[in-house]
Amino acid sequence: MQRLGLLHKCDIPVEDLLENTDWVNDFIQNQIEQLAGYFQPYLAPAGTLIMKEHESTDYFCLICEGSVDVVKENASGRLKQLKTLGANKIIGEMAFFDRCPSSASVIAREPSTLLVMDEQSFEKLSSLFPYIAMKITIKLIKTISSRLRETDGRLMDLL
Repeated sequence: MQRLGLLHKCDIPVEDLLENTDWVNDFIQNQIEQLAGYFQPYLAPAGTLIMKEHESTDYFCLICEGSVDVVKENASGRLKQLKTLGANKIIGEMAFFDRCPSSASVIAREPSTLLVMDEQSFEKLSSLFPYIAMKITIKLIKTISSRLRETDGRLMDLL
C-alpha cells in the first residue's frame, strides 16, 4: 500500500474503533465483528501526508478520530484547502473504486486515527461476506454522490 508507510500502525482494537463511529450504525453486531477483520488501524500524526494528489492508492480510510485537510495544488503549485473532514468520514473512496490517481492530497490536520481497508482485504470480504461488502460499497457510492452534488453546487456559485 502506497502512502501507508508514512502512518503508524497501532494496536487499538478495530472493533472498538468501529463501534465508536456512526459509520456502522446500520450494521448489526455480528457484521461489525466480521468487518473488523478487514480493516487495519493506523495513527496519522498532525501534518502526515495520507494520500497524495496524482498518486494511485489501493485503499480507502475511515476517519475514527481527529481530522484531515483535503488539499489540491493550483496552477501555480500552491496548495488550496478544499475542505476539512472529521470523524465518521471516508477518504480515498473515488480512487479506490476507479483505480485512478487521487484527485487531491489528504493531510492530517491533527493527530488522527484511521481505519484502512485495501483492495485485497475488500476482495476477501466480498467473497466471504458479500452482503457486508455490498453495504460498504453503497456507503462509498453515497459518499461519492454527496461530494459530487456539493461540487456541483460550488460550480454553480462560480458561474
